[in-house]
Amino acid sequence: MYTTEEYKRRIKELAPVAKEIVERKTPEEAREMVSKMNPEDAYIVGMWLGKMLQFDDFTRAISGVVVKIQKSEVPNDFDLN
Repeated sequence: MYTTEEYKRRIKELAPVAKEIVERKTPEEAREMVSKMNPEDAYIVGMWLGKMLQFDDFTRAISGVVVKIQKSEVPNDFDLN
């Protein structure tokens, strides 16, 4: 489980990963890529994808992986901005 500061750092670090998924990956490749991440990182990437794609097919493809961690476990000040 990340601290709030670690979440903030990882949000910035994982933005390019989400962008790569959007630009270059099929939903199946996205699911495989995210399934190899730790649950916290998978959740962050899922949040980025949701924001970037308005919850299109990529997000649905990885949704089974992202729910590994409950939203209630994320710090209250979790913000993608």
